[in-house]
Amino acid sequence: MKKIPFLIIYTFCALFILLDHVNAQTFRQRIDSAINAGNAKNYEEVIFQLDQALKIDSTSANVYRSRGLAKSYLNMHEFAIIDYNKAIALKTNDTSSYYYRAVSEFSIGDHKNAITDLDIAIKLDPVSAEYYNRRGSAYGILEQYIAALSDFSKAVILEPDSSRYYADKALVEIRLKQFKEAIEDCNVALKLDPKSSDALLNRGMAKNDMGEFANAIPDYEEALKISPRLPVLYFNKAISELNIARPVDAIADCDKAISLDKMYVDAYQLRAYLNYRSSKFRESVTDLSEVLEIDSKNVKAYNDRALSYLSLKDFKSSLQDYSNVILLNPKDYNAFGNRGYAKSKLGDYLGAIADYNQSLNIFPMSASTYNYRGYAYLMLKQYKKALTDYDDALKIGGPNFKPDLHYRNDAIKALSAKTNKSNHK
Repeated sequence: MKKIPFLIIYTFCALFILLDHVNAQTFRQRIDSAINAGNAKNYEEVIFQLDQALKIDSTSANVYRSRGLAKSYLNMHEFAIIDYNKAIALKTNDTSSYYYRAVSEFSIGDHKNAITDLDIAIKLDPVSAEYYNRRGSAYGILEQYIAALSDFSKAVILEPDSSRYYADKALVEIRLKQFKEAIEDCNVALKLDPKSSDALLNRGMAKNDMGEFANAIPDYEEALKISPRLPVLYFNKAISELNIARPVDAIADCDKAISLDKMYVDAYQLRAYLNYRSSKFRESVTDLSEVLEIDSKNVKAYNDRALSYLSLKDFKSSLQDYSNVILLNPKDYNAFGNRGYAKSKLGDYLGAIADYNQSLNIFPMSASTYNYRGYAYLMLKQYKKALTDYDDALKIGGPNFKPDLHYRNDAIKALSAKTNKSNHK
């Protein structure tokens, strides 16, 4: 679920508070200065002025909430939450503080607490479409898509003229594979706002997921006219191009996505895949190394880079990457099997057999693993075991499986020669 833009409902003009003490005039001056700074989007100055106001009167929930809001603008969400906590302690029915605290919690990834605060905000104000929409976004990130759809549906009922709410509803419908409904909601969103890049993006995604890749591209292109610096548009366009056999265009769009967002893991991985398919294995390794700089626990990146290393015949590097895959996912039988293959290529047949054994313990129906283990046994001159593995590979693989029959024949010949030699003694 994409991040929902931060909408401002509360303005600094709401800071007029009645004071009875002698510092009322100074307090009012600080509030006025904060309002002016807020209107100028000088949030550091807002915080300074409200700090001074709170030294005069520390009992105003509005001031704490407003200072928290200024901190939220500066992405100081943890500190903003402290101010919202104080505002709520002073005024337990302060709907806006619950909402803004939820926004900050959402921004730092604390979606469960965001939902809890939005529950309270909705209870206090059950006709706020924005509260339902924000809670729907939190549910979506937690992959509770039915609950998310329910909230988005309430949001569009309460505020049917909001293009953004329809676009957000469409995104969760895509997650639920309700593609036609998603496209319909995107169409509504675009009627309300023809320049909604979110609606165009989501409609393109729905078409992609329906397999209508060529039809999705015009939506992305139209969205790029509106939001030319939105990396996800280039990325999704690249997916469409990949699926209609336009790999050069797909790589170019991955390039653009990465130029706009150097941390865009999915774009690096897609470009790595495209390079791998084009036999540009070193370029693939470079992209996957970038991914692992960003996310050192990305199992797919280790696995894909290991495959590229295999293609480059860099078996030591491949072995190390498969070891990292196994460390992160000890039940990955393919990683054990592929590491065994790398060890075999390095001449470590005993180590290869150990990995093949682990692979078959996890998934005993892999014909290719029996086939490769058979080769390792053959190299160790354990001909009976080699022949048994090749036969098992044939049984499990069925008529379409192509084992290394010439190696199987070598095992038969070697075993026969060994038997004849024994008979002649």
